[in-house]
Amino acid sequence: MRVGAIQSCYVPWRGYFDFINSVDLFVMLDDLQYPQGRSWRNRNRVKTSQGLRWLTVPVHSKGLPAIDEVEIAPSAKPWRATHQALLTEGLKETPHFDQALALWQQGVQEDSGRLSPLNMQLTRVICEFLGIETTIVQARP
Repeated sequence: MRVGAIQSCYVPWRGYFDFINSVDLFVMLDDLQYPQGRSWRNRNRVKTSQGLRWLTVPVHSKGLPAIDEVEIAPSAKPWRATHQALLTEGLKETPHFDQALALWQQGVQEDSGRLSPLNMQLTRVICEFLGIETTIVQARP
């Protein structure tokens, strides 16, 4: 059995899914310390007419939590609406935009209040769309 492990990411890059597809069991390493400062765990970028723009899920953490303990912060600005607007601006002219946006919407619709379940759901939704059948588990269930 081939096992692979990587930390979770918000809207992972293509190679992330190539890696998942190359193993029999994928472990999402969310029991590691959440990085201090900027992190791909809760953000990514999209190219828009104004250049690269950040899609950042607002988080708050006390002390040095593990990634799976990081909570999504209540925000005065609804981050999902902001992300959808930026994704639409940046990708609306690309092939398969409607499918891509629907996948993102499906991935972010559940609200557990924590970052790891959000990233896990996005990863699973995209894997299902891509036909990747690799079993995905968290390091700490």
